[in-house]
Order: sequence, then C-alpha cells, then structure tokens
Amino acid sequence: PGARWHALVRPGGLAALATARVILGHYLVALLIAILELLYGLYALAVRVRSWHALVRMIGASALTGAAGALLCLPWLLRIREGQLLRLGSYFIANNIGVGTGNDQSPQQVEWALGHGLLPLAVLGIVWIVARRRWMGLLFPAWAIVAWIAANPFLIGLNGAGIVSSFAVILAAYLVLCPLAGAGLVAAGEGLHWLLAHSWFKPRRFVPWLQALLVAGIVAWGVRYQAGIVDPQYQLLTPADVAAATWVREHVPPDARIFVNSFPAYADAVYVGTDGGWWLPLLTGRRTNLDPISYGFEAAEEPEYMQRVIERNRAVLDHPVDSVEAVAALKAGGYAYLYDGPAANPPAEYLDPARLDASPLYEPVYSAGGARIWRIR
Repeated sequence: PGARWHALVRPGGLAALATARVILGHYLVALLIAILELLYGLYALAVRVRSWHALVRMIGASALTGAAGALLCLPWLLRIREGQLLRLGSYFIANNIGVGTGNDQSPQQVEWALGHGLLPLAVLGIVWIVARRRWMGLLFPAWAIVAWIAANPFLIGLNGAGIVSSFAVILAAYLVLCPLAGAGLVAAGEGLHWLLAHSWFKPRRFVPWLQALLVAGIVAWGVRYQAGIVDPQYQLLTPADVAAATWVREHVPPDARIFVNSFPAYADAVYVGTDGGWWLPLLTGRRTNLDPISYGFEAAEEPEYMQRVIERNRAVLDHPVDSVEAVAALKAGGYAYLYDGPAANPPAEYLDPARLDASPLYEPVYSAGGARIWRIR
C-alpha cells in the first residue's frame, strides 16, 4: 500500500501479461485462478489496508492491472462473444444441467487426487500454519473449498453446476496439497529438531547428515511418482503417429481429405478424436473430419459450422465401416483415405483394421508401429 505509483508499473505489467496468458491459455484454469485471486485480494484488504487512502490505492492499482490484462485479450474476447461459450454458460446456469449429469466423481478419481501420502502431510501443514499464525497459508484450503462450491453451487442454493466440473477441481487438487504438504514437512522438521534438542542424546554433529538423508529420502519418494507421471493410457499421439504423419506429407496429395476415428462426446454435442489421427491437420496440413474441440463453442467463419461437423461425422458413423453405404458417405464427404492410430481411447473405435483389410472397398497403403492408412477404392 505504501509503494509509489511508478514502482507498481513493473509488477502491474507482469500481472497484466500473466492474466492475459492464463485467459488465452485455458478458460477453466483462468476461472480457478480468479477464485484464488479473489480470496487473496480479500486477505490483502483485511490485513494490509489501514486507511481509506491505502484502500483506494490498492483497489485502483488492481483495477488498472485487470483492465490492462483485459485489453490485451480484447480481440479474443470479442470473438468469444460471437461464439457459443456465453450462450452455453447461460444455458448451464438457467437449467442447472450439471446437477444431474457430468458432474459426479468416482472414488477412483478422488483417490488419484488424495493419494501418494500428501493428504496427511497437508493436514499437518494446516495445523502448523494455524499454530504459527501464518494466516496467508489458509488461502490454500479456502481456495479448495470455494473451488468445490463453484463446481457444485447447489450446495449453497445456486445454479450453474457443471460450468466448472468437479473432475477439473479434483485434477487441480495438487495445487493445494503440494504447498500444504510442504508446510507439513517443515512442521515435521521442526518437531524432529525439538526432539533432538530435548533428548539425552545430543548428536549435534550428525544433524547435517540427518538433514541430508531426509532430503534424499523425500527426493527419492517424489522421483518414484514423477517417473510415472505420464500415463500411456491417456496418450493419443504416439511416435508411430508422428512417423505416419511424415509418410502422409510425402505420399498423400495436399488436397486429399482423411477420415479418422471419432465419437460423439459431451451429450453428443461435439465429435472428438480417439487416437493420434486427431493431430493430422496440425502435423500434415491435410484436412480430416475433425477439428480442435473448440469448434463446439467458439465462433466459426461459416454459419452453422458446428452442425456441419456433426453431420459429416454422423453420415459415416451411422453405417458399418465395411459397408457400401459407408463408402458412399465417405466419397460424398470428399474423403480419399482412412487413418487408424495405435492408441484407442475409448477402445471401441469405428475403424477396425481387420474388417478394413478384409474389405475390397479399401486398399492398405501404410502400416508401421500400429498406425494404419487405407485408400478408398
């Protein structure tokens, strides 16, 4: 509050850039961070402001910083206004659609978030924060509580469940658990130091070695989890897809369209990919039957583009892949090739390599590492 205005330019500019970066990077993450910023703002007002002058300065600097961040995002925000995002948000709020569908949590998901031994340490960290009166640390559990209410506003009698999904909050649990667990480790270290200081055994010369062993143990414990942090079960793009994309760039005409695996998601509102074929437009420059998932809520150059994406996928998927009707729909859509990647999530994919190889309607032209390409005869 006592800083001069010109001293606030540099941190204010950095905050504006960070604000724009988060908003343009991921809408949902921006909402979650906005909750933390709101809580921190209330904390700062309560703890640091002792006069009307300081209140005006803090609110004024915050408003200018936020306005600068919004100005940097203005071209994109105007495009969002033209798309479906605001309409979908209004629909969620008006119909409270997330209460009944898409916002439940499985015990396995909760176990993912609270496993790995962080929860007991986090609880110990909260106890240490209260005991040491480090009140700012309580922003983390408060953030978790408010974020959960944002995902489930019916808990306090409000609509809008599902705009922020419970699953997204569970995925972000590590942002709260990790710093609190760090406080728990500090508490454990202070407790160990107290025990050594009050015991009959005074191993002062061994304390540095004990500290080094403790740090090494923590690192080894964490590295074991970091080694498996990338779960192949959820990996759609594989090295085999990248190699196949190189073949496509060299052997498939630039204007040829490729049909890839897809399925309807989000209550059949959009079609999404199930393997590395979803990345072919980016990797090869060739058009496919899929777009980035943002086509479902952002503005498009062509009117009713979202509906056309749905129709062009449904026209093919409504028929068995080795049927004459499917081939007719593929040719009507301008497709010349089919692509099947080695990944499959969900596992039941439309393009079945065994049926395609056995069908006289398709010609296999590429097979390596589980990636397969067929030409439509």
